[in-house]
Amino acid sequence: GSAWYHLAPDNETLFWDRLPMTIAFMGLVSSQVVDRISFRAGLVLLGPMLLVGIASVVYWIVTEREGAGNVLPYALLQGYAVVVLLIMAALHRSRYTRANDLYLIFGWYVLAKLLEFFDAAVLEYSHLVSGHSLKHVAAAVAGFVTCHMLLQRRLAEPDRSS
Repeated sequence: GSAWYHLAPDNETLFWDRLPMTIAFMGLVSSQVVDRISFRAGLVLLGPMLLVGIASVVYWIVTEREGAGNVLPYALLQGYAVVVLLIMAALHRSRYTRANDLYLIFGWYVLAKLLEFFDAAVLEYSHLVSGHSLKHVAAAVAGFVTCHMLLQRRLAEPDRSS
């Protein structure tokens, strides 16, 4: 989606940049519910969460086409996903090893957001690369950490201390 956007940057292609990110965030939240809270609840939540995520992006593009461009639901949903994931990670033990890799993924995500926010300042300082460009690198590293975590994790030993 992001590659499509960067080939012809405008609001119409930005829709295709935001849509996959929203689907990924909602899928990640659902997968963590499956992992940390309830298999059934996570699967039941997946469909509605994907629909809400998609609706937030559709709402933004519809309001954009009408001249208002209300990105608030999309932004709130992204923030919600981060907060909920952190709360679940802190309060509920994962069924798998490598669960702490989630914190690395968050770190790369935060770095990506900071680079995006300081886009022009990074370019002015480096005279070579913009924060936006580096944001994509940070996001890609988060994706690689996620893939590595999923490939390397195993079912954790049950906690026998109880």
